[in-house]
Amino acid sequence: MVKQLRDPDLPPGAVVEVREEGSALRNDGVELKAAGQNPWYVLATIAGEQRVEGKDPELAARNRRIWNGWSCGRMDDGPRAALAEKLELDAGDLAPLSEAELAQVRNAFRDRLPPDTKIPDPKHAVDLQ
Repeated sequence: MVKQLRDPDLPPGAVVEVREEGSALRNDGVELKAAGQNPWYVLATIAGEQRVEGKDPELAARNRRIWNGWSCGRMDDGPRAALAEKLELDAGDLAPLSEAELAQVRNAFRDRLPPDTKIPDPKHAVDLQ
């Protein structure tokens, strides 16, 4: 069944309505959740979201550190060091999260998502849909 487009001059996937809480409606009628409701997005923006006006490199570095520590923290030291070398990063950039960093992740999940939301498992594929 083909859904009727809200605006025939736009492609089906075009966003035609953005709601105040961040959800949106596509031209083909598909409802999109606000990014802030997705645990993967919250994990990727633990230190905060970038502003529209311009990129904050320090914020990006803090978010990247949490993401890399979370995603690579369970790796053995040898493979993690080899990956860091391949990516031309300091091995510490991929080190497991510290207790303070883990607390930051837990607090962000508690503050930004419903109480039953679990922190994603780094073994699972990232799903930002």
